[in-house]
Amino acid sequence: MFIYSAGFLLVFACVACSAGVSAAQDQVQAGVYSDKNGYYSFVPPAGWTMEDFTRGYRSSVVFVSPDGAAKILIMAELDSGDLGALFLSKKELSRANKQRDPNGTFAARTTTIGGFKAVEMDYEVPGLTKKEFYYFFFRGMRFDLTYSASNEQDFQRFKDAALVSFSSIKPAGAAP
Repeated sequence: MFIYSAGFLLVFACVACSAGVSAAQDQVQAGVYSDKNGYYSFVPPAGWTMEDFTRGYRSSVVFVSPDGAAKILIMAELDSGDLGALFLSKKELSRANKQRDPNGTFAARTTTIGGFKAVEMDYEVPGLTKKEFYYFFFRGMRFDLTYSASNEQDFQRFKDAALVSFSSIKPAGAAP
């Protein structure tokens, strides 16, 4: 009886996993990704693979470069926060990171991404990781956009593709 049950569970798990992959692939139509919650759409870099981590009201998706050297992450969730307060928080986080790692590069500033006022944050620990974060709010939603690579060379190689994708983001209800 145990062998039958374990076999059934294995088959069920394989079917469930393949259904999840198919559903994830269905979210990219004509080169445009739309999250499961209907919060936003954007154009991911061509040829990048997708992993969807959406749980409940938080939409999370990662796209990985073809060689695995770079990633973009987009998270969106219900949050009617304040960009000014978020900027001050990220500025303080940058200071704290710099105290922990004096060789690193950490900075926060205001910018725009995809036509939205945003907070941009640089995060680099040489030889370990380099990231850029963009945060913005739109109609009761918070959007966190992250681009990362493990080294400067890979970061520069894919940066334009990541920024073009980030600039294509269209929150639900935003003007086209």
